[in-house]
Amino acid sequence: MKKFLRSGLSVTLGLGLMLGTQVARAQALPVIPNAGFENWSPRTIQGLGGPLTYQAPVSWDMGFFSSLLAAFTGQAPKFDRSTTAHSGAASLRINVGADSIGADLITQFPVNRTTAGITLWARNSVVFADPDDSGYIITLFTRTRSSGQIDTVAISGGNLRTSVANTWQQLGFPVLPLQAITPDSATIYMGNPGGVLPNFQTYIDDIAFTNTVPMGTRDASATAAPLTLSPNPVSSRTTTAPTLTVPARASGRAALVLTDALGREAGRVRMHELHVGDNELPVPTAGLAAGTYLVRVLSSEGTRTTRLVIE
Repeated sequence: MKKFLRSGLSVTLGLGLMLGTQVARAQALPVIPNAGFENWSPRTIQGLGGPLTYQAPVSWDMGFFSSLLAAFTGQAPKFDRSTTAHSGAASLRINVGADSIGADLITQFPVNRTTAGITLWARNSVVFADPDDSGYIITLFTRTRSSGQIDTVAISGGNLRTSVANTWQQLGFPVLPLQAITPDSATIYMGNPGGVLPNFQTYIDDIAFTNTVPMGTRDASATAAPLTLSPNPVSSRTTTAPTLTVPARASGRAALVLTDALGREAGRVRMHELHVGDNELPVPTAGLAAGTYLVRVLSSEGTRTTRLVIE
């Protein structure tokens, strides 16, 4: 939640806040493991047809989509180590084949702070005419309570579209803070599971956190269709979850985050697969006290927010 200085604060306090911001920016950034995809190792997954061995980047592994295909169809993930690199000797290449199916990856690692943004270098073998074909990245900063509950501290995400084919371009995604607490873990989920267009490649290299909001980042949510929630308000005694309608111009993964008015997480982050058109997602409200809540959806179209009132 953004906090603004109110009138009446002393100049000394204002200077102190400015200095505090400068000190925060000087803090060391969290390290993303194997961010340049230089190191790879063999992995094995047990599928219906027996064990399947494949190569994966060290500290990364298949996402849900690729794991499902591997387990039930015996299909190895469609990513590999490429020597077409932005820097170093290698990059990650995702091959979308003739069947228009690609791959996804995920990593989780410890952190001790949030950041202002995340950047990466991307290269696509085509310029996408259909947004369904673009890949995406979602980043979650989380903290695990002593009770075992996982709170989402901040989120970030967007699509991996580039404006020119076969050219490396740097993409940047701002991080949206949700709670003023320190995270202990970060999860990065990304990929290009495919869409309509067959036979192309998406390359990814040099992922990094940044202390400043990435320049030139366009908030796609400014042009995205708004969310609608029904019923709203909802009774605290009801057992039926309200329905959130999420219009989507592109298929892909989305994170649904529910927080109270102070930004504290009111429910676990729910991941959903969106299709083109209107998507109806349940918003779990069981056990929540009366009050005003914020419902956020993070997808390749940006971050969209609507309010939920529980009476």
